[in-house]
Amino acid sequence: MHDPALTRPYAQAAFRVARRDGALADWSAALAALHQALAQPPLAALIADPRVDRDAVAGRLAQALADALPAGVVRIAALLASRGLLPALAGLIEQYEALRRAHEARVKVHLTVAMPLDEGQRDPLRQAVARALSAEVDLETHVDADLIGGAVLRVGDRVIDGSVRGRLEQLAAALKA
Repeated sequence: MHDPALTRPYAQAAFRVARRDGALADWSAALAALHQALAQPPLAALIADPRVDRDAVAGRLAQALADALPAGVVRIAALLASRGLLPALAGLIEQYEALRRAHEARVKVHLTVAMPLDEGQRDPLRQAVARALSAEVDLETHVDADLIGGAVLRVGDRVIDGSVRGRLEQLAAALKA
């Protein structure tokens, strides 16, 4: 994985262009499509082939993607290819999405639960967290049966552990003390 500092300028540039054009969601979708396209065998093989120089990879990518993706996204892909940074595309996308969430006053929340939630359970939870944080919430749910019950909520570096497993671990630590 590449240092995020290497791709940050590209993510910021993509964000500025997308914001200027009023196309933040379109760029999110296009960057995700680019990531998927680069994972497909023909392009993945081209990128991984050490016999093909970076500029040739950039040119071939631009040709292959020109009809499938917006021009700005194709330019970023070619620029990353010419600088050997295509393996860091996932990091660039992550940085772009963080800039977008900040701009839109949205927060990414990771919720880990013991059993899958249906939409009727997820929506009130999303709304409650949004009220508490005074922000729109992108709720990402994961299932971990080891929690036994309850949930663990992660917002940035804050963790709220309301799981049965967490409570049992606290009780065990208190009994050892």
